Amino acid sequence: MTSGVFTDEACAFARGKNIELIDGKALHALIRGGSAPVKFFRDLLSITTAGAPYCPECQSRMVMRKAKHGTNAGKKYWRCSRHPDCKGMRPA
Repeated sequence: MTSGVFTDEACAFARGKNIELIDGKALHALIRGGSAPVKFFRDLLSITTAGAPYCPECQSRMVMRKAKHGTNAGKKYWRCSRHPDCKGMRPA
């Protein structure tokens, strides 16, 4: 279980084992008392990063994000799936 997203290594480790990966979106839904869609429990990172570029800093997959503040508010960008441990970013 994580409050963020899983690394490629974590997904590879869990694949084929009796392990369910619960990411931040699914965890938040469970805490709110709702039920998370089943798709969140299987191979999460591949769902969120299919076709995503690799991080220029650590070579992990990147996740599409949307800036909420500042001069770039509303614009999309790629952020490393290992954030905040890795600060890799690139424009969308």
